[in-house]
Amino acid sequence: MDPEQTSFAPPVVPMRAKGQDTLGAFELPLGGAVLVSHLLSALLPKARGLTTTALYAALALALWCGHSLERRWLHEPGRRHFRGTLYLRITWVVLGWSLLWASLPVAFAHARTWHWLGGWRDGPILLTLTLGLFHLTQGARLGVSRWVCLGGVLCLLAALLPGIRALREHMNLATALLAGGALILSGYAGQSALQKQGRSPRTPA
Repeated sequence: MDPEQTSFAPPVVPMRAKGQDTLGAFELPLGGAVLVSHLLSALLPKARGLTTTALYAALALALWCGHSLERRWLHEPGRRHFRGTLYLRITWVVLGWSLLWASLPVAFAHARTWHWLGGWRDGPILLTLTLGLFHLTQGARLGVSRWVCLGGVLCLLAALLPGIRALREHMNLATALLAGGALILSGYAGQSALQKQGRSPRTPA
């Protein structure tokens, strides 16, 4: 008798096999949101209220678009085994955890008065570090190496943006191109992985 048929232990299934990887569904719209909103901030440096509102609106729209893409690419073809990433409590727990830890270096910088350096902006640093810690944590937890790489790159950028004078003095532009670009590249890598599995994101089965 086959021992595998008589075993009462549940099969060990990698989290990726259960469809936890969104395969670029959220990275692409988030990258677009970071790119557009921070380019707007770079072009309109004095319109803080307008650009801040535009950033929050762009992030909210990116989450909505990501949820829609996730359903179209993964849920409707039958690859997704739960309602969606935004419905998972752990998603918001990890996001809150990432925001908390990202706030600590910013608070430390204020305590050391580094925020008086020319070009310093709390917002881009906080956003980049939060997204970096989120993807790094989720990637390590779910075994998605692409997210681990993306999280590491974003965390490194969060350190370089205020640390390198040329980047600090053009922080919004650097955040748009570097952080937004990293998210978009990761999203395209996720799309490529999806297509290699025999499913085109534009023509779900």
